[in-house]
Amino acid sequence: VLGERWAWHQGMGSSEPDWASARLGAKVLRRRTSSTPHRRHPELALSDSLQLGDCYPLPLPGNLTVRLKQPVRPSAFGLSHVSSRVAMVQGSRPREVRLWGYTDAEA
Repeated sequence: VLGERWAWHQGMGSSEPDWASARLGAKVLRRRTSSTPHRRHPELALSDSLQLGDCYPLPLPGNLTVRLKQPVRPSAFGLSHVSSRVAMVQGSRPREVRLWGYTDAEA
């Protein structure tokens, strides 16, 4: 099940799979995710791509809420963004991130 995605994530310096990956069954909870004026789907944030334009530009402040396929106990958290030297919008990378965990009953 993990296959190629896990191998890619390990190459990024992690020994665990990217549980927030769409490929591993993560889903965006749209009712708890901020909308954006751009015509992009929030599911882009869960993709493997780091190509220019393959992102979900959140408003500031903004929320992206993800339901994982199964309960996990994460040992690390990572966020990827293209280099600011090549970003389509300068200053678009996230600068402050808060990570929250919910049980099924709360989500």
